Amino acid sequence: MKLKIGTLIAALLFSATAAVATPITLVLDSSLLSGLPGTTVTFIGTVTDVGNSPTFLNGDSVNVAPPLLPDDTPFFVNFPFTLNPLQAVKAPILSVGIPLGTTAGLYVGTLELLGGVSPVSDDILATVPFAVQVQAAAQPVPEPLTAVLLLCGGTVAALRHLRRRP
Repeated sequence: MKLKIGTLIAALLFSATAAVATPITLVLDSSLLSGLPGTTVTFIGTVTDVGNSPTFLNGDSVNVAPPLLPDDTPFFVNFPFTLNPLQAVKAPILSVGIPLGTTAGLYVGTLELLGGVSPVSDDILATVPFAVQVQAAAQPVPEPLTAVLLLCGGTVAALRHLRRRP
């Protein structure tokens, strides 16, 4: 009986430590950026390992309202595969494209970092909300029609000609 209880306790302890994800924090410099249709905005973030063991940053998950186009390339380019305890990295982490024709308004999303205690872990390590304020595209100023200019010019020339008559 003692062997079974000892085995049970060891199994519980092992399963408890195996399920614990390494804690990290993710903070964006600004969680609200604005841009015009046809441009891209880039969020800058600081990722910090606040635990006492290395954390593997294995991926991310981005959700944002359409038609915006998320691009997580900055995360993979700028952040290390592993963070050491108390290590912090600040860099561009997410770009969001605003397609031409996007209606002005507020578009919200979330960024999740995935990873954990091993190179194959996919635990959600941190989640942060963000938003993109799409500004209205400037309307082009209509140019005067050439015909209107010619008509005005012709009228002025005719009035001058009539004034000169004796």
